[in-house]
Amino acid sequence: MKDLSIHNPDDVDFFRFEVLPGGDQYYLDVLFLHDDADLDVALYDESRAAWFAAGRRDRQRAAGSAWRLEPGTYFVEVYSIRGAANYRLSISAAEPVALDRFEPNGTWESAV
Repeated sequence: MKDLSIHNPDDVDFFRFEVLPGGDQYYLDVLFLHDDADLDVALYDESRAAWFAAGRRDRQRAAGSAWRLEPGTYFVEVYSIRGAANYRLSISAAEPVALDRFEPNGTWESAV
């Protein structure tokens, strides 16, 4: 989602998304100009239990890691630690990882 904003330090934005059965890892990214503000992000499940708050930061992002999420409804909160900024939010499912050519090799006995 593009063209989003935290227009003052008291502004908070919430977004809802669904995880369907068979989902794998999900990634969350909030992109913004750090010179303008310091934004953070939090992830909650449908009971509003926090899965993640804040994130690693560099000059343009407050980002979470990847999570393995059970099917259900989740919420993302974007908020300001300092200032106001425009931002872009990305929530995406990871591509399934294919077996490598050496599988099965997950035991001592099947080592290649």
